[in-house]
Amino acid sequence: MGIGVVDSLKGGAQKLASPNGLGVLGAFVALAVANVVITQTIFLRSVERALSRAGVEWSEAVAEAPASAPLPMGAGLAGPEQFFPEAIGVSLPVAVALWVLTALLAEVVRVLGIRVFASDESGVPSGLFDSIGFTTLNSLIASLVATIVVMLGAVLLLIPGIVLAILLEFVRQEVALNDANPFEALSNSYAHVKANFLAVFALGVVLFTLLLLVGVGAGTVASGPSLPGLPSFVSAVLTTGVTVYTLAVMTDAYQQAVDGETGGATSTGSDTPNDTEGSPL
Repeated sequence: MGIGVVDSLKGGAQKLASPNGLGVLGAFVALAVANVVITQTIFLRSVERALSRAGVEWSEAVAEAPASAPLPMGAGLAGPEQFFPEAIGVSLPVAVALWVLTALLAEVVRVLGIRVFASDESGVPSGLFDSIGFTTLNSLIASLVATIVVMLGAVLLLIPGIVLAILLEFVRQEVALNDANPFEALSNSYAHVKANFLAVFALGVVLFTLLLLVGVGAGTVASGPSLPGLPSFVSAVLTTGVTVYTLAVMTDAYQQAVDGETGGATSTGSDTPNDTEGSPL
């Protein structure tokens, strides 16, 4: 039995809509909102530091800006904070430290999210926090190595980069669910996806298209009248929703791939028999 594309899409939706899945979504959304605030703060403090080192006032910088610069009327009357309404009152080093902490927490949540989506338990899944520190470290290393490999492939030609990205799609699932070390995760992901390449590729196309559509919707919200900072938060929430759905779908697909190779009975999150089982669609 291979990966069923429709099964994975349905299974991912069911996993995400469950109480545990909504809890994972809430954690991701909280981190996304925090990331918006922290990132905007880093930008603001960087601009302020650059102006200070150059000995230039904001109004002078605006006055000397090229006529083609997309600056609103009266931009020089207020400080640079008008362009970063989400920023908070902390220094640049503190903001950078918060960004690093948020990135680490995001990886922890990814590992926990995969374990939640792989479980059928209604409460807290057993083993949810097992070796979470070591697993998160392995996940970070494996993801970094996978990213470097994909980037090297993309430098050679675009197509090899895309192929490698698909082949390494299950790296985090291998670490979170199989306690694989980074290199085992890369090898096992390659083996699992190679046997189900067309199905994983199809899932990637569907999910990427969904992300593009959500991105267009978020852009529409950003271009309309709104409260200061609201477009950034709305965009972050919408794209985060797709990101978490993608995590649920790919975890479901991973379980199907493993079951197909071992003949196991791991639940894929879909309780309804489907005639497409065993088909890439």
